[in-house]
Amino acid sequence: MKPIEQIVITANDRLQRHLVSTSLGGLLPRTASVTPAANIVSLERWFNDIWLTLQDKAYPGTDKRLLNDHEEYFLWLQILNNPDFEQHLELHGIALGSLINKKQMIEQLMQARSLMAHWQLNDNDLNEFNNIETKFLASSLDYLTRSLNLCNGLLKDDAIQIVGDAIQNNGINKPASIRLHGFVELSPLWQQNLSALSTDIQLKQYIQPSNATAPITQYSSLQQEIEHAAQWCQSLLGELEPNEQIAIIVPNLATIHTEIEQGFNRVFDPGFITNLDAEFANVPYDISLSHMLSDEPIIHAIFELANFAENRLELELVQKLNLCRYWGLGRSEARHRVSQQLAQRLSFDVSNADYIDLLSSVETAIARENNEHPFDHDRVSTFRKDTRQRYQSFDLKDGKKVMCSLLENLGWPGHVTLNSREYQAVQNFMALLDKLAGYASLSAHSKQTRSNGRIRFNAFMSLLKDLASKTSFHVQLPPRPIQVLGLMEGAGMQFAHCRMIAMTAANFPAPPQPNALIPYHLQDKVKTPRSTPERELEYAESLLCAYQECNPALEYSFHLYDTQDQPQELSPIIPQHNAQLTPIEPDHLSNLIDAYVTNAANAATHYETIDVTYTTPYPLNSVIDGGSYHLQLHIANPYYAFATYRLGIPKNVEPQFGFPAFIKGTLIHQLLALFWEDCQNSDNLAAKSNDDVQTFLKRHCDDIIHQHIYRHRLSISGDYLEAYKTQICLLVNNAIQMDRERGAFCVLAIESDATAEFLGYQYRLKLDRIDKIGDETFVIDYKTGSSNLANIQKQLLSEPQLPLYACIDTTNPHAAIGYCEIRPNQCRYLGIGELATPVHGIHPPATLNRYELPADWTQTYTWWTSILEHYTHTLATGYSVNIERNPVIVNYYTHLAPSTRFVGQSATEPSE
Repeated sequence: MKPIEQIVITANDRLQRHLVSTSLGGLLPRTASVTPAANIVSLERWFNDIWLTLQDKAYPGTDKRLLNDHEEYFLWLQILNNPDFEQHLELHGIALGSLINKKQMIEQLMQARSLMAHWQLNDNDLNEFNNIETKFLASSLDYLTRSLNLCNGLLKDDAIQIVGDAIQNNGINKPASIRLHGFVELSPLWQQNLSALSTDIQLKQYIQPSNATAPITQYSSLQQEIEHAAQWCQSLLGELEPNEQIAIIVPNLATIHTEIEQGFNRVFDPGFITNLDAEFANVPYDISLSHMLSDEPIIHAIFELANFAENRLELELVQKLNLCRYWGLGRSEARHRVSQQLAQRLSFDVSNADYIDLLSSVETAIARENNEHPFDHDRVSTFRKDTRQRYQSFDLKDGKKVMCSLLENLGWPGHVTLNSREYQAVQNFMALLDKLAGYASLSAHSKQTRSNGRIRFNAFMSLLKDLASKTSFHVQLPPRPIQVLGLMEGAGMQFAHCRMIAMTAANFPAPPQPNALIPYHLQDKVKTPRSTPERELEYAESLLCAYQECNPALEYSFHLYDTQDQPQELSPIIPQHNAQLTPIEPDHLSNLIDAYVTNAANAATHYETIDVTYTTPYPLNSVIDGGSYHLQLHIANPYYAFATYRLGIPKNVEPQFGFPAFIKGTLIHQLLALFWEDCQNSDNLAAKSNDDVQTFLKRHCDDIIHQHIYRHRLSISGDYLEAYKTQICLLVNNAIQMDRERGAFCVLAIESDATAEFLGYQYRLKLDRIDKIGDETFVIDYKTGSSNLANIQKQLLSEPQLPLYACIDTTNPHAAIGYCEIRPNQCRYLGIGELATPVHGIHPPATLNRYELPADWTQTYTWWTSILEHYTHTLATGYSVNIERNPVIVNYYTHLAPSTRFVGQSATEPSE
């Protein structure tokens, strides 16, 4: 056999493809015998090739079945479900009990087993600690070995040791030299095997450049940082040579990939946001984050449709199944009619038999009207019959045949033409079904299967869903010039331009995640991955060096506030000695993107049905229906506001157990109003004991609650009622005790009616409370949910209620406005104003000037007035286009979504 001169082994397949597609300049020696592309291989692929070679040679141990990660997971699942395993543990003095989350336990067991193999730990290392975790781990691994012997199986880590043995015994053709590329770390097991493979082995070492400058850009928010990164990529696209790429490296990509996708779409294809017919955004980037196969809608529908085999389902789920487009005739007229009838039901659940009868009657009526005879109710009936009789249980090796038969009878994937993504998902699902046939030998001793080797339908679907949720699905796309990568994927690669974003202290280095079953001190001793803060710091620094050496012009960025408005700071390990820190102001960029989206929405109109850009205007000097709530929804989505407050389209009230959610807020408002009518000021409050306050609240709470029970015809059990009253009284009492800590004040008005007027139009308002502090007034709005002052500091005034209160009388303005948050875990004031006697939580504008808010209080309500006049003008003139400006508010009005096909001919923002 001809010896191999040199082989380059990369850390992953992406890096292997990268090296093959480049000239290898600077990566390998430029000699006449430069390693050919065929000798550049990832570690995973090299191992697979060596294993096949050893099997061809019938090397001892290679006759066993090599299990992949999914098969190991399946084997562990069978073990944990096996009563014999519990008896095995009891022999070792361990009582397993009931596992709440078997999946997490399996993940910890698999990780612990792999760490022990790669970091060369054994039972003796565990026995030194002699605690319940190590006993459980050792006993579990012992049982796993027995199970592997029964099915003649072999795990990959054991196979690596066999490869190592073959290397020692010269059973493998050894290369003259090995170059390891892209490895920030290498386990002791791999180090030992590769060192034995060649005497000339070189691991690419990454060293931080000593004189490199490090441009660092500081952003106000994560959204701003993402959109600016997208614009940075857009500006560089024209400079790229063929095969060159721009990289955006994200340390917490799995957490914020949705925000990244939204931000990049807003920059590269804003029309996609408003085009309901577009299936994919036309973008030049690829996010290298694989979704799980079970999350793909066409596959997720399969597991939801399996619920048709049950007797009764929640009403919400029946509605979802009924309107699912991936079975039968899809969203047909009959199924829409059924949906309307289901919406009128007050029950919480529906039997599948009732659903079939309802669908049958509707389809029969439509068939008589249209002389058509396709029936979806027959599909559901056949599906239920098959899962209860023909396929109640079956051989696991026949799983694909059974699944395909059931799905075909149900009409999956519906009357739709599959797009590329859906087609690829279906192919991946079919491949998963093919693999299931091989699992039969692993399930011979499982409680999930019967003694004759058959598995029940519900157990099969549970297994299939588990495996689909662990199967990565990455859509195959043509190469794109912009790559959004996680930290590990881009290490060792050279890009034309590279930027690392979201480099905050919370993200980089990552927090440690030690294995729960291996003693912490043992993990610290052998330095297993992710085990300690020191280990994570070392790993992060090595990654950083790899990126800096391969990309000398590397840039960094970070944000000061995350999506939860929590303060952030730059990662401490980013080199700052030569840093060029550039803070970016929050104004211009966001406005530019919003204008871009608006213009794209104007150009993306496809429907020629009804123009609702402008509807009937309000007469001058009239009252705006709905007050501040109407204005808030108009700012969020003008069309939704028009449909709700002008057309009067109601929202279906879902039935629920106990008190409806809105009653809680009403009770708190009423109790506080009664209390402050009686108490009136801080002096009287100080004279009342805590017992006095609680007695007052309990007496009045009881009366108010019974009024609501009678008014809304509620049926409430005695124990639940007492618990609910206790909770309400506790919340109100906490709010009152908070006022004890304030300085002197008196309550000037309670539930006070007021009118705010702009451009001749009026908003009728009700102010929960007005306090007088010295000569100044403070408007208080009770709130039982969380609040965020950022929403009243931006040009997009997404919560206009407090600004409306502030602008009621600008000639004699209030000194402060604020929320009084009343929540189980927190009571606090949160607002804006300039009070001579400070109230904790009420901030002067100058201390909140992170967005467009002026620094002076007088300028603040003048600024609010101009914004409120603008939105009042658009509302009063009948501007009703369907533009989503605030998804948080719009999410409460999803019942209007079916009507949004009727969009205006122009989606531009109107001028005043």
